[in-house]
Amino acid sequence: MPADSPNFDRVLAALLCQQPDRVPPAEIWVDQEVRDAFMGYPVRSLQDEVAFWLNAGFDFVALDNDLWATPQIQGSLTRPISDTAHLYAEGRSERGWVAEQAAILVSWDDVERFPWPRAADLDYSNLEQIGAFLPPGMKVIATFGHIFTAAWQLMGFENFCLALHDDYPLVKEIIRRIGVECLQQAERLLSIPTIGALCFQDDIAYTSGPIISRQMLGELFFPWLAELAALCHARSRPLIYHSDGNLTSLLPDIVACGVDCFQAIEPKCMDIVAVKREYGGRLALMGNLDLGYTLTRGSPQEVAEAVKFLLRHVAPGGGLLIGSSNSITNYVPLENFKAMMQTVIEFGRYPISI
Repeated sequence: MPADSPNFDRVLAALLCQQPDRVPPAEIWVDQEVRDAFMGYPVRSLQDEVAFWLNAGFDFVALDNDLWATPQIQGSLTRPISDTAHLYAEGRSERGWVAEQAAILVSWDDVERFPWPRAADLDYSNLEQIGAFLPPGMKVIATFGHIFTAAWQLMGFENFCLALHDDYPLVKEIIRRIGVECLQQAERLLSIPTIGALCFQDDIAYTSGPIISRQMLGELFFPWLAELAALCHARSRPLIYHSDGNLTSLLPDIVACGVDCFQAIEPKCMDIVAVKREYGGRLALMGNLDLGYTLTRGSPQEVAEAVKFLLRHVAPGGGLLIGSSNSITNYVPLENFKAMMQTVIEFGRYPISI
């Protein structure tokens, strides 16, 4: 499927709102079942990971480094539910689901007793070792998070919302402790030469709009996002920010934070053509292909047409990376994933002429 050798400079140019030789395909996550099916064997080792991302047609490998993935924390925050959506024979049987009432932190005493995960204790070995297997021109995009999401999950969503009114200093302190560790995690990730960009993930919106008010996000969340962007820029790396939902009203704040690229741009609630018209040259865009229908229930031909729409109406001038409006889930048919990749690579060369 690759039309040429991997070239992270192509990705870097697009992330910086420039026009590269062609539009890069980009995903921040591809579910295990899809990776296995694409390769025809279980993708388990670092060599396997590189082989998948290379053969699929990407210029980078996306690897996650999750501060909140410890069994103790996940076991307290989530409950297993049946996963009936996957399309693959070896698909998982369960997914974790966050319980809105579950809470670990409800008081100041809880905050002091809680065994906070430390960025210094994380395992970075896969990110450090993968460089030995990367071909020339290929880099890693390291994904990590969360601050806002981690806070409400630790507090329980209902308790979090009540505390915004009843004990705002408690919410601020919990977010502060999380934010400090995320900054230290970013610092550590940026010390690894093979990492070409960071992607910070933190959902702050529903499809109807922000989860909490723009003013509160400005006090609780955006200062940390700005610090992450400044840290990346001080290390000459771009910052990608992922959030699901409708962030149209928040895009001025995201741009003001110094974020280089916004990932997701859910088509059911955001107009990517209007976003490009308003913010082109200031904010690169990644994603937008619909997971509600096109990628999951549409045909390969419909996927190809959706890609061509983005190439015609959003790609000119640069600053576009095409992919899903979240990630490639295990309910995306393999042929649709292939159609997306093939169409971006085949028709995405500048100047766009389709």
